[in-house]
Amino acid sequence: MAENPIDRMFDAVYTHHGLPWQFRKFDVAKEDLPAAIAGTRALGFRDHGITVPYKIADKRVVILGAGADGRAMALELGWAGAVPAC
Repeated sequence: MAENPIDRMFDAVYTHHGLPWQFRKFDVAKEDLPAAIAGTRALGFRDHGITVPYKIADKRVVILGAGADGRAMALELGWAGAVPAC
C-alpha cells in the first residue's frame, strides 16, 4: 500500500477546496481489521476508505462510468487480480 498515491491525491483535493482534512493510510492485517476500525472511531476519525485486498477476493467486477475515478478504480482492481465481468 505504500506505493499507492491515494493519500496525496485526496490531500491535494482537500487543500484545493480549503478543507482542513487529512487522508491517512495504514497497513492492517486482515485479522486486525475490526479492531483497527474500532480504534479509528475511538480517535474520532470521520470516515474510512478500505481498499484491496479487503474489498475484493476472487470476484468479477463491473465498473460503470469512464471518468478519472472509474479508470483509477479499474487500475487498482486489475493490480489486485480482479477479472472483468464483461
